[in-house]
Amino acid sequence: MADYRRKGAVAIIALNNPPVNALSHHVREGITNGINKAEEDRGVSAVVIHGQGDVFSAGADIKEFSTGQYFQDPSLTELTHTIEACSKPVVAAISGLAFGGGLEISLGCHYRIANSKSRVSFPEIMIGLLPAATGTQRLPRVAGIANAIDVIVSGRHVPATEAHQMGILDKITDGDVVKEAIAFAHSVAKEPVGPRRVSKMPVKDVENADWIFDEARKRVMKRSRGAISPMYSLRAIEAAVKTSSYTEGITLEGELALELMTSAQSSAMQYAFFAERTAQKWELPGGKISHKTVKPLPVKTAAVIGCGTMGNGIAMSFVDNNIPIFLLEINQKLLEKGMDRIRHVYESSVRKGRISEETARQRISLITPTLDYNQIRNVDVVVEVVFETMSIKKEVFKKLDSICKPGTVLCSNTSMLDMMR
Repeated sequence: MADYRRKGAVAIIALNNPPVNALSHHVREGITNGINKAEEDRGVSAVVIHGQGDVFSAGADIKEFSTGQYFQDPSLTELTHTIEACSKPVVAAISGLAFGGGLEISLGCHYRIANSKSRVSFPEIMIGLLPAATGTQRLPRVAGIANAIDVIVSGRHVPATEAHQMGILDKITDGDVVKEAIAFAHSVAKEPVGPRRVSKMPVKDVENADWIFDEARKRVMKRSRGAISPMYSLRAIEAAVKTSSYTEGITLEGELALELMTSAQSSAMQYAFFAERTAQKWELPGGKISHKTVKPLPVKTAAVIGCGTMGNGIAMSFVDNNIPIFLLEINQKLLEKGMDRIRHVYESSVRKGRISEETARQRISLITPTLDYNQIRNVDVVVEVVFETMSIKKEVFKKLDSICKPGTVLCSNTSMLDMMR
């Protein structure tokens, strides 16, 4: 929901959807109703929007993507336009963070004030999406093309001071941002809002647009590694420059966003997003054993079975964290080949100045190559990285089950086999 109150001639709309004030459908309705109420109230001369608690808004409620509520009116796009269309100055008071849709509705406001410790971001790229509620069209108008590409394509968190320098924020404060915003709202109450409507502003840096986009495409092609959302984001931002109007730009933004939202790639990234968070909050039936009650087992020694490319990488991950390991293979030739590759990696890191020769020697000394399963009977963790063949993996786990001490964690690096069968 969104709470509405008045302080003198200033209407105050507070986003109230803990813990992060996600812009769920009922919150969008509440903000819309608050703006309409302030518009109709002759005693109101300005509006302040803020987040209840320590967060402005973490953005859209991702769970609504699957329920369809995300698309119900008022949509986030409609909400940003409703805020911007208000005839009275609307000030966003940003504390904590304004991410995704939270940043978009603040760009729909006529002014933006933030606490100096707050951050803004468009993190949609992390789940295979792009800012789909006018963000790709508004950000280039306040921050310029290069900054818009940086913020949207990287998904990084931008500190308030940097956001102010970019032009995203109009003012930052070390004090109470809501009090500051109310005082500011009073000071601009009689100012015309037309020039403050971001959708009416020209895009900054258009004279260098072609060069900026050419360079950005080169970087994205090099770094995206098959991800499609970075290039789609570039196309959406470019629409802010190349299309004939803001309306045409948000139309293309919406089309690109819908393609991404229905893509297998985004679905997979959203699944991973929720899975990572769910994994941190598990509990067994009955609730007596959960993430809150268990303590992590100490890992003092480990073993990696198989020293191909992936096995070597896992082995180095252990020793990079100062955990001694046994590296086990089926014959001496494969074992020596694997150790040679590991030495080569560390030698390369020394040449590039990433680690010292002493560190490289110390890490290699933590690896004990072996052909004997009996040597790994007392390790705390075993990771198998053998061929993706179920019969081979079953044979490995039979050996481990008969040899390893009780309590040893047995892991598989399989990418496609169902090891629970």
